[in-house]
Amino acid sequence: ERASHDDMRRTLLVDLADAQRDAGRLGDVIETLEPLMPELIDTWSAEAPDREAAGRLTRAALLLGSAHTLRPPVTLASHERSQGHLELAVEVAEVTLEEFPEDTLLRFRFARGLINLGNVVAVTGGHADGRELLERGLDAALDLREDFPDVIAYAIDEGTARSALGSIMALTGDLDAGLEMLREGQVVLEGLVGGTSVQRDAVELLASNHLQETILLWRLANDVDGALAALEPAVEMH
Repeated sequence: ERASHDDMRRTLLVDLADAQRDAGRLGDVIETLEPLMPELIDTWSAEAPDREAAGRLTRAALLLGSAHTLRPPVTLASHERSQGHLELAVEVAEVTLEEFPEDTLLRFRFARGLINLGNVVAVTGGHADGRELLERGLDAALDLREDFPDVIAYAIDEGTARSALGSIMALTGDLDAGLEMLREGQVVLEGLVGGTSVQRDAVELLASNHLQETILLWRLANDVDGALAALEPAVEMH
C-alpha cells in the first residue's frame, strides 16, 4: 500500500511538471523534477525493468531535457544537463523495450529521446554523433508512423527529425541532400497545419524549418532569391 501511494505521488509530480511545461513555466519544471529524479531512478532497475517505473522516469527525463535547452539563458552547461537527462531517457526506454517491445508509449519516448538528444549533441559540436542519433530517431519515428499513421505526435517527430537531420547534412558538406531532407520534413509538417486542425507545435516546427532553409540557402549556397522565398512562409508561420 505504501509503494502504491508513493507511485501515485511520483506520477502526480510528473503530471504537474507536464502542466508547467505546457504553461511555459520551464523553471518550475526543473524545480519540480530535479529533486524527484534520484527517487525515480531508484524505482527502475535494468535487471528487472518495470513498465510503469520506466514510463514515469522517461517522461520526467524528457521534460527535463527540453526544459534545460529552452529555459534562457541557454548555455553549454544547460545543454550538458539536458544531454544527461536525454541519454537516461533513451537508455531506460531501450532496455525496457527489450522486455516489452510492443509498449507504444516507450517506443514513442525512445524515438523522441533520440531526436532531442541528436539535436543537443549536434548543437554542442558533435555533428557526426548528432547525425547518427537523429537517423536512429527518424527510423524509430517512421516505425511508429507505419503502425499508427494517424497519430499527430508521431508525424511531428518525423518532421522534426527530418528537419534537424537535413540541417546537419547541409552544414557538414552535403548541401543538396540536406536541403532535400529538410524539404521532406516540410511536407510532413505542412500536412498537419492545413484546414482547421492547426497544431501549434507543427506550426512552430514548420516555421523553424523554413527559417533553417533560409539560412542554408543564404549562407551556404549564396542563393539570396531562394533564401527570401523560404523566409516568406517562415514569417507567415511565426
